Amino acid sequence: MNHGIGAADPNNFAAVAGAVKVGRYPFGIATSADNAFLFVSHVGIFQYKHLDPVNPNGNSNHDYPLGYPGTSYPDDMQADKTIKIKKVDPRNLPDTLQDPEGIRVGYIAQDQTYTIPGLGSPNAPEASSVYVLKLNNGALPAVQSVVKTGPQVGELEDGISSFGGSVGKS
Repeated sequence: MNHGIGAADPNNFAAVAGAVKVGRYPFGIATSADNAFLFVSHVGIFQYKHLDPVNPNGNSNHDYPLGYPGTSYPDDMQADKTIKIKKVDPRNLPDTLQDPEGIRVGYIAQDQTYTIPGLGSPNAPEASSVYVLKLNNGALPAVQSVVKTGPQVGELEDGISSFGGSVGKS
């Protein structure tokens, strides 16, 4: 054992020689039998972002006003979406909390707009894929290809539209 020198040793940050950007939520890693390639699988479909307010004032009802989902899957989640959040009287609620322009919430002080960050395409190369990296004798690995492992979101298979991450075919 080479404690403090081997890359597999716990907390051995000195052994890290660099970083290579791969996909969303890396899940599994393996090398080819000849150690020439590194395979990194991913189960993440979207690129999540924080809902940090542009101008926070410390009041969580103002800074984070989403009382109900402001988007729907998969129709309008890919790009940023600005909605209106309308104040309602919690003692006299309307029949629906949905609104054509956004949502209704009872605990905000006044109507406001809010931008919900987009999550990107579920079919982007970095979503539900396997990255194949060429190992280069001590140099940083280089991405050789990105492989999708099954049907893409929205793709029909046996007459059924896929709505989640790709899965392997048997």
